[in-house]
Amino acid sequence: MTPTELNLKAKALLETHFDDIVLSGEISKITLHGSGHWYFDLKDERSSIACAMFKAANLKVAFKPAVGDFLELCGSVSLYPESGRYQFIATSMKKAGFGDLEAQFLALKERLQKEGLF
Repeated sequence: MTPTELNLKAKALLETHFDDIVLSGEISKITLHGSGHWYFDLKDERSSIACAMFKAANLKVAFKPAVGDFLELCGSVSLYPESGRYQFIATSMKKAGFGDLEAQFLALKERLQKEGLF
C-alpha cells in the first residue's frame, strides 16, 4: 500500500463515520484567506483541531470570526490526502460566547504586565 492509498482509505472512513457533527470550542488562530476560505484551529482545555470553512458556506455567516470567539460548528471530518492531515470542515457557524481560555489568558497577561514580567 502506498501513502496515497492509505490516505484515501482513511479519508473515506472518516467521511463515512463523521459526517454530521456538532463541534464546540474556541478559536485559537485563524486565517481569512484571499480565496474567501477560512482556516482556523478550534480548541478546548486539552486539545485542538484544524478546521476549514469554505467560501460557499461562510458567505452565510453574519460575522467574521476572530481569536477568542467561542463557536458552535456543524460539519464533517475529512482528510487532505496530499498531507495526511485531517480536519473539520464546517458547513455552518454560530457564536456561542467569548472563549474562557482567551479571557483567562488576557487576565494573566494583564496581571503579569502590572508586575513587569510580560
